[in-house]
Amino acid sequence: MWGWIVGSFRDQTRPLGWAAYEKINYPLTVHSGLKLAVSVASGDASVGNPYGTPTNRSKKGRSTVEAIQHNSQLDMFADLIPQQTEFSGLEGFETWMLLHHTDTAKNEIRFELSRPSSIDHGGKITEWSERILLGAIDLDESFAQITGPSGPDIDIEIRRKNA
Repeated sequence: MWGWIVGSFRDQTRPLGWAAYEKINYPLTVHSGLKLAVSVASGDASVGNPYGTPTNRSKKGRSTVEAIQHNSQLDMFADLIPQQTEFSGLEGFETWMLLHHTDTAKNEIRFELSRPSSIDHGGKITEWSERILLGAIDLDESFAQITGPSGPDIDIEIRRKNA
């Protein structure tokens, strides 16, 4: 599901000036003019809950830690930060996360776009400076209609090659 969401997000935002960006196996979708980067992550049951504090389901690595530290520095010293080389190519960018959670009990997928501000030593995001709740997609039976291919059947003859 993660890969589908990354691809779908990129396809939908490309006409708006967003582009794919890869930083050490850390896929982002970035907008140079807005100085924004978006990462996709699966979250826990608090995703989409205005009273909860969501966290990521899987441990995040060094690139996410650097992005969150950079977000925190932008908050504290926005006018005083020298250009950083460790965040190669994305100096001055804010990193946001598009979080998703599939709730099988409610039969829905919830989304939010949130700006992480703190991460613990175990790779779990613990605080968000801003959260934009994007709502839910109901997964009832009419959500996905699968139709078979149209057109004639193609038969391919397979036979062993003679030596």
